[in-house]
Amino acid sequence: MTKKEFSENEKVWSSVNGDIKISDMKTNHIKNVLNMINDMINKGRLDDFPVQYDTLYNELADRGYEPDDELDNIYKPL
Repeated sequence: MTKKEFSENEKVWSSVNGDIKISDMKTNHIKNVLNMINDMINKGRLDDFPVQYDTLYNELADRGYEPDDELDNIYKPL
């Protein structure tokens, strides 16, 4: 997967099921996407973090998820 496959809009996540506003995503979906991105980076299947990466993390924080141990494990600042 390359960066070109992601939407260029930092507030929209693109998937095989279509585009979805990050603010409309369920909390577990956001966590899973962040974990997937990190896994793809670590395995070399993704060249760079998508523009939505920080937006996904910030959405979790806006929902009351503080950057505790759980989020520290999934969030790798750019």
